[in-house]
Amino acid sequence: MRFSHSRVSTFVQCPYKFKLRYLDGIETIQDPAADNALVIGKAMHMGIEEGIPAAVRWYAEQFSLLGDPHVHEMIKLEMLLPKVRALIDYDMSTFELEVKTKDFVGYIDLIVKNEDGTVDIFDFKYSNNVDRYLESEQLHLYKYHLEKVHRLKVGRLGYIFIPKTSIRQKKTEDLYQFRRRLVETLCELRVTVAEVTYDPQKVERFFQDIACIHNAAEYPKNPTKLCDWCDYQEYCVKGIDYMLILPKNERVQVDRETAPVLWLYGVPFSGKTTFANQAPDVLHLNTDGNVKYVDGARIIIRDEIKVNGRIKDTVFAWQMFKDAVETLCIGQHEFKTIVIDLVEDLLEHCRIYMYDKLNITHEADAGYGKGYDMVRTEFLPQIRRLTNAGYGVILISHEIISEITKRNGDKLTTIKPNLQEKYANKIAGMVDIVGRVIIEEDDRRFIKFKTDAVQFGGGRLKFGTDRVELNYDKFMELYRTAKPETGVKSARPVAATEEPAAEIPAEPGAEMPPEAAEHTGDDKPKRRSRKAWGRSFCFFFYCILRSKMYVPLLLRPFASVDG
Repeated sequence: MRFSHSRVSTFVQCPYKFKLRYLDGIETIQDPAADNALVIGKAMHMGIEEGIPAAVRWYAEQFSLLGDPHVHEMIKLEMLLPKVRALIDYDMSTFELEVKTKDFVGYIDLIVKNEDGTVDIFDFKYSNNVDRYLESEQLHLYKYHLEKVHRLKVGRLGYIFIPKTSIRQKKTEDLYQFRRRLVETLCELRVTVAEVTYDPQKVERFFQDIACIHNAAEYPKNPTKLCDWCDYQEYCVKGIDYMLILPKNERVQVDRETAPVLWLYGVPFSGKTTFANQAPDVLHLNTDGNVKYVDGARIIIRDEIKVNGRIKDTVFAWQMFKDAVETLCIGQHEFKTIVIDLVEDLLEHCRIYMYDKLNITHEADAGYGKGYDMVRTEFLPQIRRLTNAGYGVILISHEIISEITKRNGDKLTTIKPNLQEKYANKIAGMVDIVGRVIIEEDDRRFIKFKTDAVQFGGGRLKFGTDRVELNYDKFMELYRTAKPETGVKSARPVAATEEPAAEIPAEPGAEMPPEAAEHTGDDKPKRRSRKAWGRSFCFFFYCILRSKMYVPLLLRPFASVDG
């Protein structure tokens, strides 16, 4: 391995990060944020070397969609780059000089030639953290290797610090006012040059760190406050792996032991929560407080107000639910079944959370369709994330009875979960089974799966029955024997040499099967009935009468001579 300052400093900062990046070769997904440090840094270097238009054009090409944050970053480039370029004598300067040996590589941002034959070394830093860079070994290593490889005498060492500003748009100002304030802030910023004194001990410490890397057998994690800026934080701390690895080309055995994702709805006090509490290792994420009489573990999803002196901080129920989902998806727990009780209450909590975030009182206040879409985009991914986490999930809702009037005036009563149709259809696509809890006259309770014109239900499995007793153990017994609903009926093809089976005459009074009703005995096409011909003729005659240009022709035989 050819070492550089960044590689060795990564090992010193966190050996596990060094292993992921340089030994395992794990690459991270580029952050699409407008202020991405790598993109901004390269654009700054390009603007200093090739000019401001080239930097702005290259920056814009790095994103598929440009918004206001990207425009603000381009304004910063256009305002700060002229201040840097004014400090550089381009006739005496060299950019991006590579210094390479058999065990070291580095790139010097700026080398300035002096009249006495010496050179000065500078490095560009787009940062306000001046003290941290002044303690770095980077420039000391450049001086050591530049004198060793190129035989140049190095004079001054220094950093050119380009200041940052992170002002945000206030709620009381519009976009024009914010950009005007941004330009005024950028005009006040000053580019500074900070020199450092060469220290050979830092070079010696660099080689000692290289020896530690060669002798390292383990690469432990080193959690610090710098983890918030690490590219591997999601993978290292939260256990989220975004790498797309193709599976083996083989059939996967269907798991019937893991509980399915079930959506139950019914009238209040029908036993939905009691049924869910019978599941093993259950955790209730409850919104209506009706878990007083069940013994499962629970988290009450509600708004909380924390008082710190005279300051009141509100922790919204939706934020509490998101934190619970985040912890559950990490997997460091013993729960196997997650219950959300109730789904519609959770949607209301999400709406209130977004109202506060967008500073509105209703979705319509955010603009045409924008508020509704933002609430839906905030709500559904969290439900989808939980249903895809690999646990048994039971969603619980109340039912609502509504009446629909058809075109012919007939009224139809429908029973469905107490959710808007857009949400209900999306959630139904996330679950395996949608069932309605019904109560018979003798107080027996069942889960009904059948979908018809009246009730909302169904699933991806074929049970052989349309209902099961409201008991978790009996439901799982039925679930383990169920078959996937393929929607395709297989038929045995008849070989060319195989004679068709003899027809069995039906008994008198027996109903003819649909397949036999479609064909006659000798496979001749059916003739159109007289009733069908009559309807066609009436329709043709009606079209002629409706056409005004043919009316005179039809009436001409009955007209008088004078007419």
